[in-house]
Amino acid sequence: MATAGLEISKVAIVGAGVMGEAMIHALNRLGINGSEIIIREKRAERERELVEKYGVKNVSLDAAQVILLAVKPQDLEKTLSEIRAELRDGALLVSLLAGIKSSRIQGLVNVSARVVRVMPNTPLLLGAGMSVISAGETATSFDVEWVKKLLSSSGETLVVNEGL
Repeated sequence: MATAGLEISKVAIVGAGVMGEAMIHALNRLGINGSEIIIREKRAERERELVEKYGVKNVSLDAAQVILLAVKPQDLEKTLSEIRAELRDGALLVSLLAGIKSSRIQGLVNVSARVVRVMPNTPLLLGAGMSVISAGETATSFDVEWVKKLLSSSGETLVVNEGL
C-alpha cells in the first residue's frame, strides 16, 4: 500500500489479543497478507496460533515500517523497553492503547518515530467499528491518511485533535 511515495510492505503488530487479531483482518482487507505481517506476542501459545492461522511471521521488528501497538496500557513501558532496540528510525507507531497520549509514547522510544493514536472499539471485528484517530506531534498527514485507510476497512473513522 503506497502512501506519499512510500510503499508500506511490512507491518508489525505488538500484542496479539482481540484487537491485535482484528488488525490482522484489517491489514488483509488492504491487501497486506500474512507473510508481510510481523507479530509479537508475550504468550507463546497465542503467537503460534496466529502464525499457523494467518501465516504471520515472528521476526525482528526492524523490518517494519509501521508498528501497531496493541498491548494493555499497563504493559506499555515494559513492552517498549523490550522492543526499543528493534525499532527503526522513522517508523510509524500506531497506538491502540486507551488513555496513553502520543507524547508519552514518543518519550519512551529512543528513535525518531512518528506516532498516531487510535481509539477503536470492538465492533471493528465485525467491520462495523468506529475509530477515533489523532496525530502525534511528529506524525505527518500521510501517516494519518494511512491509518484512516486501514481502519476504514473495518468501519467508520473520525480524525480529531488529540487535545480534545
